[in-house]
Amino acid sequence: MKVAFDIDDTIADFSGKMLQYAQIFDKQQSSKKGGMLNFNSFITSGMYDWTDEEKEKFLASGIYNSIPLLRPINGGVGLIRQLKKEGDEIYFVTARGYDGYSKISQTKRWLKENAIKYDKLLAKNRDKTPALQKYKIDVLVDDRKSCCEMAEQANVYTIQIRNKASWKEEYANNTTSWKEIYFKLLKLAGRKSVLESYPIIVDSDVTNEIDDEFALAYLLSFKNINVEAITIAPHFQLYESDVNFEKNIEKSYKKAFEIVNLTRPELKNRIFRGDAGVINYGELEVSEGVKKIIEVCRNNEKVVFIALGCLTNLAHALILAPDIADKIKLYTLLGEMTPSGLSSEFNMSGDFPATRIVMSKVKDKTIFPTTGFSGIILTKDEIKLHLNKDNKLMKLLYDDFVDVTENKFGCRYKSIFDYILIYYLDCPVEFNERECKVATNTTNVLFKKGRGTNVVCSIRPGNPITKLLERLENFKSEVQA
Repeated sequence: MKVAFDIDDTIADFSGKMLQYAQIFDKQQSSKKGGMLNFNSFITSGMYDWTDEEKEKFLASGIYNSIPLLRPINGGVGLIRQLKKEGDEIYFVTARGYDGYSKISQTKRWLKENAIKYDKLLAKNRDKTPALQKYKIDVLVDDRKSCCEMAEQANVYTIQIRNKASWKEEYANNTTSWKEIYFKLLKLAGRKSVLESYPIIVDSDVTNEIDDEFALAYLLSFKNINVEAITIAPHFQLYESDVNFEKNIEKSYKKAFEIVNLTRPELKNRIFRGDAGVINYGELEVSEGVKKIIEVCRNNEKVVFIALGCLTNLAHALILAPDIADKIKLYTLLGEMTPSGLSSEFNMSGDFPATRIVMSKVKDKTIFPTTGFSGIILTKDEIKLHLNKDNKLMKLLYDDFVDVTENKFGCRYKSIFDYILIYYLDCPVEFNERECKVATNTTNVLFKKGRGTNVVCSIRPGNPITKLLERLENFKSEVQA
């Protein structure tokens, strides 16, 4: 699919920067220095009492000097990044260059500096119709109503992204949500989200903390996904310092069974106990979980592997079956971001040899440093707001949350972020990420400049906890005996 985007006020905050520049210009370079007269007018058409010569001077200096400083609009850039990953062609169709002030070289440099990948930049298009027709564009995303109407006349499917600059101009097919645009484009192309497109293995230490319970419940609340296996990762209990791996795996197996029974009971025979130990503790007996990972990967062209705990099971599978490495799309919460790279946290240091093996062998991987999501806090009062007597899943999560936070950790709230991996797989445009190479040594994992691993740094402003709880609240449990 060929998708075209406008630039200014669509993926770049042009009006915001120009407004800042106008305020400075009025104070320093205008003759009257009368300040803003009418906020609802355009800058050079009634907002300020400037002469025609001053307006020309403002445009010439303002446009040229503002372009390098423009902030990318995260949702739009996230959408472009994801569409490019999924194989779509990306075009920018812009009037830049037509005004005589903006330079195309500036725009190319800005796109490169902000790591925005695209196929073609089509400039000097005040009327975008000829360019859209010439390159047989399927979709246009633009903030201006007039541009949307012209594209519609050219039989191009058009979506208006409404923002502060375009709020007064409403085109019929409009939205303020980049997430909504993403799902519209998926439907138009006949595609599904990553979450629904591949068979899934989720590897979890469910009872180590409370995070994984919410993550597993959230994942299984999506009815249209193909979960091939739930494998239990080895762990010791953080709040008990219990290193009896066999006992802890059994606890997690039973908890996973409870959650599956309340969400997708048909998957009860797809829960598998993983290794009863970690690789750095010596030789491991091959568990049913490791065998299942190898089987699922060999039977499918590509598999999404969601790692919520130590990477022991996957590393062991890769040692036994190196051929499965290219079958895996790995998503894992791993490490704390520092200026020099990733430093160790529980999942990484709990079995660092496994981390090294996985990082070196799996090429298609997406890492979520815990630093970017540690501010996602949950309290029992927030859960209580979403409780109802008919939702046994939420009651289970609430009771376990209180048990872990109050009885075992002695606290009133918990940083909870493992479910972010599933949220990302459903809608990646909500996140900020970058691409880096990854090098491993004996003590930590380091980032290097260049292409390679996707690193998801943070989520766009909003309240992802509310979205999690609302989805679980509205989920209807399907309990079987």
